Amino acid sequence: MLKITELLRLLLPCVSHKQNKKIMMLDYIDRIVIVDDSKEESYALETMLRNQDIDVCSYTPDEARKVQLKKNRQLLFFDLSMDDGKSITENISTILRPVLSHMLPQNFGAYGLILWTRHIEHVKQVREKIQNDKGKYPLPLFILGMDKLVYITKGNYNSLFDDIIYQLQSNKAAFFFFNWRNVVYSGVDKTVSDIYNMEPEYDKQETNLTYLLYKMAQNYTGIPDKELPGYNLTLDAYKSFDELLYSDLISLIREDSSLFNDSVENPWKDDIKHSIDIYAKLNSKLFIDNTNLAPNAVMPGNVYRIEGDFPPMADAPKKGERIVIELTPPCDFSHKKVSSRVVTGFILDCPESEERINTYCKSFKSDSRYLIWPIAVNGKNKFVCFDFRYVYGLDDCALKDASKFKLIFKVKHRLFADILQKFSSHAARLGLAIVQPELSK
Repeated sequence: MLKITELLRLLLPCVSHKQNKKIMMLDYIDRIVIVDDSKEESYALETMLRNQDIDVCSYTPDEARKVQLKKNRQLLFFDLSMDDGKSITENISTILRPVLSHMLPQNFGAYGLILWTRHIEHVKQVREKIQNDKGKYPLPLFILGMDKLVYITKGNYNSLFDDIIYQLQSNKAAFFFFNWRNVVYSGVDKTVSDIYNMEPEYDKQETNLTYLLYKMAQNYTGIPDKELPGYNLTLDAYKSFDELLYSDLISLIREDSSLFNDSVENPWKDDIKHSIDIYAKLNSKLFIDNTNLAPNAVMPGNVYRIEGDFPPMADAPKKGERIVIELTPPCDFSHKKVSSRVVTGFILDCPESEERINTYCKSFKSDSRYLIWPIAVNGKNKFVCFDFRYVYGLDDCALKDASKFKLIFKVKHRLFADILQKFSSHAARLGLAIVQPELSK
């Protein structure tokens, strides 16, 4: 399984030089909100931002209470002392947090909160208070404090983005995700442009590009023509485009050693339960699809829970659920007739005891088995294991029969390819009969 650090290292944006970082941030930030009781103090900031071709909305606290944003803004600048008759603590509780709650819809998206204030010493307090609002409104990705008096005294805001970047460098994860989103937007533009440039004549684009999308979708899983009726091929069109986007993202990214220039401590080393929760959710996001399922289409990588009678597995845990995975190679899938090749396995709840977990890992580890753990299935942490010794040919009609098999998730391409490769290696092994003496008991 991919470790979090390996995932971040793979995706890390091109941010090797300070100037590059500033350019990337300016490319991504195009919409900002300012909430300040002093229009005079916010005017110079608005002017600088608009000169950078950034759309700015500026509100007083009273105006902000009447506004509900419908689209994402990347940065929100909030003054802390918006009512001089109240303490900063009261301002946080009665103005800042209620305004955020009213202004931001649940689908607002990722943003950063800049506390635009003369009271930098209260930034930690804001973080602690806002953390308690989880679920009431989308919380900011990061919260930074910028001393407005410094810029007012200088009479310019030229260093603002450099200063924001400098502060973000102390929060490497926030800086990474903020810039990664920018690379995704750039990658989307490149992917779409490249496809459209394949058919430059406008009067042919509607027909020709639609057909191109159709072929890309059909090629994604190699679904035979006879399986197309009732199958949502549109989802595969999106998935195939996702793979194109991934290729373009990698071309836009290069590694920056500054993210991992020191050893990275494991923050959960003393909390195995929380560690398992994190990794199970990440592995589930990386390797399984449990939403875009098509019960009426038998596809490679489909995992079914056995509902009816089926040959038993030796050494399978009694408490586990029996499953099968459709393991027909994609090259054969598009030409197959009516049967599927399936491998049997089981799903078992992941125990909380570290000793019990170690027992499971040792017990389920074998050359003939493929073990996946921890992985979240329907919100619960699981062990998933397939045993290559139990291979069957099943009629597709049987797999579509809900009384016999229930489709519970589909493994994604990378995991499917790895399972298939290890199954093929196991099935094709030559074996060697070693002559050995009998040992006494």
